Amino acid sequence: MSRRRILGDRRGTAAIEFGLIAPILVLLVLALLEAANILLAAGKTQDAADSIADLVAQETSVSAAGMTDLLHAGELILAPFPAASFGVAVASIRFDAATGAPMADWQAALRAPAIADAATLAAELGGKGESVLIVRAQFDYAPLFGTLLDHTLHLTRIAIARPRLRPYVAYF
Repeated sequence: MSRRRILGDRRGTAAIEFGLIAPILVLLVLALLEAANILLAAGKTQDAADSIADLVAQETSVSAAGMTDLLHAGELILAPFPAASFGVAVASIRFDAATGAPMADWQAALRAPAIADAATLAAELGGKGESVLIVRAQFDYAPLFGTLLDHTLHLTRIAIARPRLRPYVAYF
């Protein structure tokens, strides 16, 4: 073949262009899939926090065993993500009847530390003699594709609710 004929031949151009662009397109699709999964995990973590706050707020009193059941409900909401990566803590904050100052009443947790700043978070959310419930849910998201994100993302969400049936939820 002559040099002029080889340089003028365009039959393999599309295959070469596809070969150059395909890795970038695959990477973009994987990144979009990962981003969608992270958003799903963050949404489910918030749903779990909201649901647990709502379930506890519906109670007049709750035992340690009953609280454990309520906290495990968050694991079900997080499906299909692994429950072992989910942790939740609940704090009840009462406001002093005389001064209205927030003070921690009780806390319960499942695979999560206690909410150390619960009274600070509750400041100005209630009046004298009232109470609020604070739920902090956390989920450690492990990426689907370790090459795109090589570390765990720690998703934390907070929900705040007021007891519905009486001024506070008793815990025993």
